[in-house]
Amino acid sequence: EDGARQEPRPTWFVDGGALGEARPTLFTVAILSLVLLTVSATAADDARGLALFKDYVQPLFRQHCYECHSHANGQAKGGLVLDAAAGWRTGGELGPAVLAGKPDDSPLIRVLLVTATKPPPIHHQLAATNLAHLRDWIALGAPAPELRPPSSENPASTTGSTHWAFQPAHRPPVPKSPIPARRSRFSSPVDAFVAATLTEKSAAIQPAADRRTLIRRLSFDLLGLPPSPEEVAAFEADPDPRAYDRLVDRLLESPHYGERWGRHWLDVAGFAESSMFIGDIPRQGFWRYRDYVIRAFNEDKPYDRFIVEQLAGDELFNWRDADQFTDEQINLLAATGFLRCPPDATDNQAITQMDKRFIAQQSAVEVSMKALLGLTVNCVRCHDHKFDPIKQEEYYRMIAVFQPAYDPEQWLPAIWSGGWIGSLRVIPLLPGEERRQLMRESRQWFAENQTLGEQVRGGFEREYRDRWFKQNPAELGDEPTRVRLLATIDSPREQRDETAEKQLAAEAQRLKLNADRLRELFPEYALRHAKATNRIEELKKGTERFKDEVIWNLFDATTTPTPARFLKRGNYETPGEEVPPGVLGVLDRPERAAHFDQPSPGDWTTGRRLALARWLTHPEHPLVARVMVNRIWQHHFGTGLVATPDDFGARGSRPVSQELLDWLASEFVERGWSVKHIHRLILNSATYRQATVAANGNGAMESWSDGSKRSTFSTTPTLQHSNSPVAGPLTAFNPGPRRLEAGEIRDAMLRVGGRLDTRLFGPSVPTERRGDGSFDIKHGHADRLRRTVYIHTRRTFVPTFLTLFDEPQMDTNWSKRSTSAIAQQALALMNEPFVTECASVFAARVMAEGGDTFEGRLRRAFALSYQRAPSAEEIATLQQATAGMEQPWPTLCQALLSSSEFLYVD
Repeated sequence: EDGARQEPRPTWFVDGGALGEARPTLFTVAILSLVLLTVSATAADDARGLALFKDYVQPLFRQHCYECHSHANGQAKGGLVLDAAAGWRTGGELGPAVLAGKPDDSPLIRVLLVTATKPPPIHHQLAATNLAHLRDWIALGAPAPELRPPSSENPASTTGSTHWAFQPAHRPPVPKSPIPARRSRFSSPVDAFVAATLTEKSAAIQPAADRRTLIRRLSFDLLGLPPSPEEVAAFEADPDPRAYDRLVDRLLESPHYGERWGRHWLDVAGFAESSMFIGDIPRQGFWRYRDYVIRAFNEDKPYDRFIVEQLAGDELFNWRDADQFTDEQINLLAATGFLRCPPDATDNQAITQMDKRFIAQQSAVEVSMKALLGLTVNCVRCHDHKFDPIKQEEYYRMIAVFQPAYDPEQWLPAIWSGGWIGSLRVIPLLPGEERRQLMRESRQWFAENQTLGEQVRGGFEREYRDRWFKQNPAELGDEPTRVRLLATIDSPREQRDETAEKQLAAEAQRLKLNADRLRELFPEYALRHAKATNRIEELKKGTERFKDEVIWNLFDATTTPTPARFLKRGNYETPGEEVPPGVLGVLDRPERAAHFDQPSPGDWTTGRRLALARWLTHPEHPLVARVMVNRIWQHHFGTGLVATPDDFGARGSRPVSQELLDWLASEFVERGWSVKHIHRLILNSATYRQATVAANGNGAMESWSDGSKRSTFSTTPTLQHSNSPVAGPLTAFNPGPRRLEAGEIRDAMLRVGGRLDTRLFGPSVPTERRGDGSFDIKHGHADRLRRTVYIHTRRTFVPTFLTLFDEPQMDTNWSKRSTSAIAQQALALMNEPFVTECASVFAARVMAEGGDTFEGRLRRAFALSYQRAPSAEEIATLQQATAGMEQPWPTLCQALLSSSEFLYVD
């Protein structure tokens, strides 16, 4: 109507009648259906082909072809590369290597099928299924994602160049609150950063908790123990405005501070005193590393020094030439136990498989990087990191740093079971020359012990049995059998046919040629057997006197280690080129680059781990300080400023306040890497001292600082403002409530009963399997009442009561313990012998200290367990509940120990 130009309809459409609709003809429908079916089939083939390429073809190329035909290795023999789709499509000097849809005509298939080729044939290395997958892939059109040749930059380097965690931490200015009243409440710069973040979320720092709540919170956070009623009463009555500050200082100076915060670090390191493999045999003397950590926290050892000693304490002095170790030198050597914490399948084994050596080496590197850098590098064994700018080659450069100590070709397994001595990766605490002789000659001693042991266990018997058969061949049956068995006897033992060996044993059994009979026939048999047995006993007695007096640590086995190699796909059986020691490139800078110098002749160590430690502790390193202050924050608030403490990479959580994290990290370094200084900044803040806040079901806030306001915790607390919760990461600014860790629960139960053994340091308290299959501290052991940190951390013998409350089994490191609430916990609190025993002792104390009245005793019980007085309602309720009970106090005390108020702290 308006004269607009009408576009002609396609010829395959016809008018649809009065409505003027354009409708396809039946012919068009048929054509389109065929097109769609073809497209669908093609899409299905492409999907199947891409799956084949990803799962089979590309791994095949990597394993067998990339060494000579890839951009990554700088090799293109014959002009052919196979790590880019254009490479096999264009081909090399002989043309395209792959003809899509034509497997039989593809030169790649023809080459693999040739029986004699140059370079050496690889078809014999390929299983028939490999060739079948390759054929199917080509038949489906050889589809592949658009592969780009690897460049000198990691594919993730673009994100790495801008990712916040890989940039140096610059000290930001402290925010200023626009509200003077709020500013006056701030007692630490921490509050200014927190308030700024909360303001963005329409939230605010809550008023301070009462003094009882604060002293309980501080005591559990810093010592892992409840305060005494007397300490609470004194703090509540102290009119000094600095009473809280003085309380913080007093707790930080307590020797029990190191036990609590040392336990946190032992979790990060993955500390355990057993191998996990081959019977989970204990590691003698490894408790010295635990004691080193506790001392370090008590002394407020600067964190940079703490790192250096744990990575390279053995490289700080020439321990090999020392005549007698001082206490400080023992500490330095014990510190390197940090690198021995992961499970090691070569421990306590006479023969170790090569793959287990590589796994132990790699685990030490991976756990160290998680603990110190907050980065996961496990996947980089086999390929470049998918999300962080970490190259596979850099991973093996890190391996090369540890190669002198964990050299698979010059391995030192720690074999110390049952008093037997072997190739030592532990240092005996002996005078200089005796120690050096032991470590120098231990290989020969162990070899002698192994040989003698094999002879005593059957070697002599087989030897004299075979001698008797040679003297009496007619006893071996018919002529063919006799010839075969005599030939077996004359062949070296390691080359004997297993079937013939079994037949010789059967013949000896038929003729009753046992040990007693052979002693009668051959007098020297008995003499040799007795001599070997006596020598074994001599070796055993010679080592038993110092079998526990060792330092389980790490040191360079050699100053000329086997060169570390790039392992293709992480497989030690496919080593690539040699790699020098190095660090992660994204964290390196020219002004603080790591340098690994060659050792001089006569040096006792390569110095590689010390060079790594110096690089890590450079003041401008972007991660080390951030990771540690985040761990400190996490243990005070339950959640770190970065919620993923072991992953600061691209897949980890972003910091809830990067400004606060960077300010704390900068302050940490500038104040001499003092952990206690960071404690004071956090603990003296209004943020830490605020009352615990949680939802009450109506969306409103409810304070949990008063223990009488709740009897259980069923929800995770969140900071709130008005009637809507502040979700997510702001829980990192909320100090509680939290459930006590397993060790805290056990220690608190012992503490309120007045029988906690508070001695520090020394050998661990052993554990055992009980008759019902559960695990517990060894029954009747003299040290069984010591703090939980001193219980032997045997990986598979964790006391069952502790396991129920989430004590981890250290198969790896644990940077953050889980917290569960399960029915078995309640059952254990009702039935576990340890709990009932603690309740009985607690009841006896209450009756002795609480006077003769029910109310007086109940007040004492509440003071010891909850650090508060019972309400009138609680007194009346409990008195009524226990009326008529002949012995109410053990039951009542067990109820107190099992309550939420005892198990949780605000």
